[in-house]
Amino acid sequence: MKAIDEKYDAMGDFDLVDELSSLSKVAVPKAIEEIRSAPVVHDHVCEKDEMKQAVETFLGL
Repeated sequence: MKAIDEKYDAMGDFDLVDELSSLSKVAVPKAIEEIRSAPVVHDHVCEKDEMKQAVETFLGL
């Protein structure tokens, strides 16, 4: 959406989904609506060079 207008760069993901739906007159898909209130299950973030260690840690290796 930033390619359309830089104001969209400051918007959050769900705000962008709503804006895109409004502009396109297309309903937000059910799967997207469902994740709005879904609990966060996987919240670990790592850099690309840390992925091997993260996987080993998750697997208890």
